[in-house]
Amino acid sequence: MRKTNILKVLVVLLLTTSVMTGCGKNNTITFKTNGGSIVETQKVKNGRTIKKPADPTKQGYSFVSWFEDEELSKEFDFSQSIQNNVTVYAKWEIKTPQYDIFVNGVSQRNEFVEYETNKQVKDNKRSEFMDLTQPLMVGDDNVFVVMPEVQFIEVDVDNKIIVNNNPYVESWEYDITVFEITEAEELKLAADSNLIDAIDDVNCTVDFSEEAVGKQFKVTVCPRKLTEKQLANVEKYTTSVV
Repeated sequence: MRKTNILKVLVVLLLTTSVMTGCGKNNTITFKTNGGSIVETQKVKNGRTIKKPADPTKQGYSFVSWFEDEELSKEFDFSQSIQNNVTVYAKWEIKTPQYDIFVNGVSQRNEFVEYETNKQVKDNKRSEFMDLTQPLMVGDDNVFVVMPEVQFIEVDVDNKIIVNNNPYVESWEYDITVFEITEAEELKLAADSNLIDAIDDVNCTVDFSEEAVGKQFKVTVCPRKLTEKQLANVEKYTTSVV
């Protein structure tokens, strides 16, 4: 009888020791990133869960998830308790390049430069003022074309690399502002001014009303979708026609 009791005590002691040892065991979790950025291993006590790390990165790829097998067939469950050392594996998918078009430079069109600097051209235009077929003239049926010369680039957004220095751009939007020039000031006109019939911010035209005939105007044009850096120096990307 005494031997039986002693054996029972020994069994209980062994079980207790085993449980205590298991509870105090540290398990190592290793993250295999399969070519991605390094993710540090974690130590976790037996029976506890591990913290999901920040997603790794890999150039040209998008991170999918962590998997518990090399074949990447079963996604790892971060809510499960850890009982042993564990290795998890990163799964990736090829990233589709994200390209976008940006403004690279803005300049005045040659015909406007000539109009601004050549007195003979201005005199000719004044003499043709009421001929509504002439460009640059304010008239009821004659839209004022103020399209600037814009240089565009195509950029790989993720890698910040220019992939095309002269992409085809079917259309773009512009901020167009009209000022009436008087002897005292330049007065900014609202888009619904009675001196303006319509402003086309894609084709870059201003259609003045009949009431505008005989008045002098300045039109400024700036392409939209400038970067923050470009907006800090927006004057560089703005043209004006008087």
